[in-house]
Amino acid sequence: MQRTPSARELAHRILVRVEVSNGYSNLLLRALPPEMERRERALCTELVLGTLRWRGRLDHALAQCSRRPLQEVDPALLTTLRMGAYQLLYLDRVPDSAAVNESVRLARRSAGRGAAGFVNAVLRALLRQEIRWPGDDADPVERLAVQTSHPPWLVQRWLDRLGPQQAEQALLAHNQPAPLVLRVNRRRTDPAALRTRLQAEGVQTEPGVWSDDALQVSKGNPLGGDAFREGLFYVQGEASILVADLVGAQPGERIADLCAAPGGKATQLAAVVQTRGLLVACDLHPKRLGLVRDNAHRLGLDRMRLVVHDAGQPAIRPGSLDRVLLDAPCSGTGVLRRHPEIRWRNELDDVRRLASLQARLLDAAAPTVRPGGRLVYSVCSLEPEEGLEVVQRFLQRRPDYHIDEPGDVPEALVDRSGGLPHLLTHPQRHGLDGFFAAVLQRDPD
Repeated sequence: MQRTPSARELAHRILVRVEVSNGYSNLLLRALPPEMERRERALCTELVLGTLRWRGRLDHALAQCSRRPLQEVDPALLTTLRMGAYQLLYLDRVPDSAAVNESVRLARRSAGRGAAGFVNAVLRALLRQEIRWPGDDADPVERLAVQTSHPPWLVQRWLDRLGPQQAEQALLAHNQPAPLVLRVNRRRTDPAALRTRLQAEGVQTEPGVWSDDALQVSKGNPLGGDAFREGLFYVQGEASILVADLVGAQPGERIADLCAAPGGKATQLAAVVQTRGLLVACDLHPKRLGLVRDNAHRLGLDRMRLVVHDAGQPAIRPGSLDRVLLDAPCSGTGVLRRHPEIRWRNELDDVRRLASLQARLLDAAAPTVRPGGRLVYSVCSLEPEEGLEVVQRFLQRRPDYHIDEPGDVPEALVDRSGGLPHLLTHPQRHGLDGFFAAVLQRDPD
């Protein structure tokens, strides 16, 4: 009989895939075995997200306990060290002996006795040694990078733009777990009925703070019950819900979501246009478009049209759409609390490269909107190069477009910097993921 992997083994596998194969922790965690015991699932999730979130701080401590430079350690073995260090430094409910012994066992099973001895020596040194942390007299970038576990390039940018106090608050906010939010599928239920149904399944929720379609989970796992299988809700953050609200979809309209995967905003829009309209969900990658198809099917939205399409290339007939959503690929600096691995993958050059891509996608989207129609541009990034600056340059290139008030969202979330009103959300200010979104209206003929 095949042995069932432990929570630590599964967490290690996920972290190695994130590190080596650029996997995404949320998707890998979602694929955990459904029969996995609740406490084991919780431990696995904690180890994955905690180790990713605090990687910079963990490496700072481990480097002082290892005779071998960390950059010379095999990625899988370094992952074992980081997991062990996270348990020692952050998980009070895990005894130190268990954290060390399980890490040694994991190293022995995956890499042999020599690796096990190395892990044992480093983690026991971490227990004995007094770690030197940057003090108040240290360089501010170095201090905050270690203290909040973010890459120095991002710390420097936020310090320059926000100032010391706001930057530190923002960095700390991105280390807080993001709430689990459900968007009610109004094609099948309403918020009150869904709350009652979930409560019967042992899941407690509270109304969303910013959206009437949102429920925030306070206790329980809603993904294992019949309410999920019956398509009564979709897991989607409130900021993401508000971005789709900006599209202003109406029944019977022709709408496209040009970067639709995994399908949250697309299914939200499809539920509004209903059978009399058309929702075209596009994505460059067929596999990711499959996620949209699966989510739409579960939610009872089988009339969506799915198209494998590079949003930077012309394919949709000019002027044929009432509304278009371009939720463009971006650096993701607004969703680091949900995707902590992103902070270790991106560099400053990626922000600049993505800004060029976003401009190209926006230029390709503009002709598809009919005169008098609406184009919503959004990114889950807090970097101006990917948000307001992209829109400003677009308006210079396209005089037939103007920016409109984001009237479908709470005024408290509207930013008017640069004289251009737009949605701008921050974890430290609003408790929301960081999103930028602008409503671009095409002038009538």
